[in-house]
Amino acid sequence: MRLLRVIALIDRAIGYVESATICLACAALFAMMILIFLDGSLRYALNSPLPFTVDLVTLYLISAAFLSVLSYTLRHGGHISVDLFAQMLPTRLYHLLIGAGLICALVVIGVMAIEVTGMAWESWHRNELLVGLYALPLWLSKAIVAVGLIILEGRLLHLGLSNVIAGTVGNPAFAVPIVPPADEPAEEAV
Repeated sequence: MRLLRVIALIDRAIGYVESATICLACAALFAMMILIFLDGSLRYALNSPLPFTVDLVTLYLISAAFLSVLSYTLRHGGHISVDLFAQMLPTRLYHLLIGAGLICALVVIGVMAIEVTGMAWESWHRNELLVGLYALPLWLSKAIVAVGLIILEGRLLHLGLSNVIAGTVGNPAFAVPIVPPADEPAEEAV
């Protein structure tokens, strides 16, 4: 049962990182709201918009708001999934297939994370800047994407391995569920 404690400990550790990314996403959304409100208000009231708003929002804030919560969304069952036949499968086969699918996704997201991390590193070394009114660093926008993908990688690895272990040993207790917590309302079927 030591393995169960390790799986739960890793889940909690990734959960703390995900909580931090939720705070980051909320701050980014709030900053976008304030900047766009100020930009629109100044544009129509004083005919003097904020010239950096579009660049700041599109380069940094949108990525920080949406890509940083990918891992949290996966853990809490927020991604689109079609589980029409999944509930009819035997539990052991279900966990094996879910684990295999997550590990396949791990490979694809891993390639993306490696590529974007390399692009961010290269951009930082070249000191690439946005050509425009304000010279904003481009490496930071790429690094935001890379960090979001790396956190998602950790969650995919954790969920994939725990489900494969659960399916292999035939004990569903090893699987980390991909469902919303009990205090969150479930979506209604249409």
